Amino acid sequence: MKNAEYLIDVYLGFENHAPFNVAGTLGLEVYNDEGEYIGSGTQVINVPPGTAFSEPVTVHVEDPLKYTGSGYILVSFESPTLGFLNLGRINYG
Repeated sequence: MKNAEYLIDVYLGFENHAPFNVAGTLGLEVYNDEGEYIGSGTQVINVPPGTAFSEPVTVHVEDPLKYTGSGYILVSFESPTLGFLNLGRINYG
C-alpha cells in the first residue's frame, strides 16, 4: 500500500471542575517503549463547567513499524486563555 494512512484512536477522559469552559486544543505525541516517535494528534475541545470530556483523539502514525504495543504518550493543552500547558506523560501497553 503506497499511500496508506495509519491511525490510532486514543481515548481520554476528564471532568471539568473549573468554574469556566475548558476550551482549546488537546495534543498528543505517542512514543514507543524505545522512546521513538510514532505520531501525533490533536482535538479541539470545549468542556463546560461540571461536565465530562470522553472522546477519542486520532493519532496519525508516521511509521507503523515503530509501533511496539507499549510506550508513552505526552499530553498537552493550549488555549488563548491558559496558553500552552504540558499535562504530563501517560504510559501504555
